[in-house]
Amino acid sequence: MSKHQGFLLHFVLGQAVMGVLLLGFVTWMDPFRNLNMPWRIDFISDRNPGYKRFKLLGSASGVTDLVVGSSTSEVFVPQVLKEKYGVNAFASNTGGASLPLRLLMIRHALATQPGLKRIIYVADLFELSNPVLDSAAYYQPEMMKEMDDDLVAASGPEWTQRFSDFFSFLVIDRSIRTFKDFIALRRGVYVSSYHADGSTTQSMIGGRQGDLLERRVMASAAGLRAIYGEMTEPHPHAIRILGRLTELMEAHPGVELHLILAPFHELFYRQFSSHFERTKIYSKWVEIIQSCRRPNVFVHDFSYPAYLSSGVLLDDRFWQDGVHFTSELMLKMAERIYTEPTQSAEIGSVRH
Repeated sequence: MSKHQGFLLHFVLGQAVMGVLLLGFVTWMDPFRNLNMPWRIDFISDRNPGYKRFKLLGSASGVTDLVVGSSTSEVFVPQVLKEKYGVNAFASNTGGASLPLRLLMIRHALATQPGLKRIIYVADLFELSNPVLDSAAYYQPEMMKEMDDDLVAASGPEWTQRFSDFFSFLVIDRSIRTFKDFIALRRGVYVSSYHADGSTTQSMIGGRQGDLLERRVMASAAGLRAIYGEMTEPHPHAIRILGRLTELMEAHPGVELHLILAPFHELFYRQFSSHFERTKIYSKWVEIIQSCRRPNVFVHDFSYPAYLSSGVLLDDRFWQDGVHFTSELMLKMAERIYTEPTQSAEIGSVRH
């Protein structure tokens, strides 16, 4: 064997050994808790927000109010709701949460929280696109037990995402961070960023607080153009899941579901207004959510331009960017929920 061949052989063998060791380390740490190897550690880190909150929700006691949604629902802080309305709320929201993940969390709450009285659900337009679970939830057996088999089959991610769960810079980086957290836990100095009520010290919203509001709005519009600029029709699977949600609430008449049509800043809406008017996707979203109303399902319309008649202005007091709002706007929503739910449910949608 020549020196060149020997070097090549040793290089290949070295790479193979490194690959095996790296795979072993990743599956041992299992940062997103979705690889499910028998040798993984028992420690649950903060790497998988959905699963972290799923576990916290199952072990929480006395939950009366559940917050469901994506980053747009982050301002519904359990401690604020407790101080202002005397409720014991839990934040089950996750950044970019898809429809099946939201349904999953609601089912889990209904199964584990006998004192549940109210669900605050901040609905987003992007939910009407193809509702796919990410691999962090889809390959988590505990979470999938809360889903119907037909919904699980229709909500699976692309196989390439599963490959990334084992072989990607992201999973390697998160494995290293999880290892550091695990060591800190063994030393007795680890502190999770999640509280028992599901709230967290880590914001789901990217920070551009130093920019003018107009710039933040335009930046959010640019970031979401690939979604809102391409949506043309509600996805049939999304409609099916919403139907399953209303059926679930009909089976639990003692629990209220409050659907909030999340607002768009006027400048954000204008970036997509021609597309929305041509496809009617925005008005269809409003109509679909409104059609979910039941005796225990209330709809609070804060879509554009309906919220303008509620005293909501277009400045920093109410807006973080084009789709994320502040606690000032949240309090207006909460007032509808906690002081006038029946009246709010009867408010008709504004035509767009």
